[in-house]
Amino acid sequence: MEERNLPLLVIAQGEPEPRADIHRRATATKIPILPVDDSDAVAVCRVMQESTLRARSGWGGVVIHATRLLGSADPVAGMEQRLRIRGLLDS
Repeated sequence: MEERNLPLLVIAQGEPEPRADIHRRATATKIPILPVDDSDAVAVCRVMQESTLRARSGWGGVVIHATRLLGSADPVAGMEQRLRIRGLLDS
């Protein structure tokens, strides 16, 4: 991986939990932990892009903590809504 300048991405998926618990865990370690709502495909994509850029720039790896936030919406319905708003999905 080092020869080819490939990033090491570690993704952990957990059970639904309150945002306060996620924030407390993220600030309690020296390794950056990026929490993301796993029901939000756009947010997951953005966190992956940020993590890859960070690793390729030599700033080190991160842990992406994908968690279904309590009360989060249905992931398929959320993506469908975004695609409809942008005119990329027919009614």
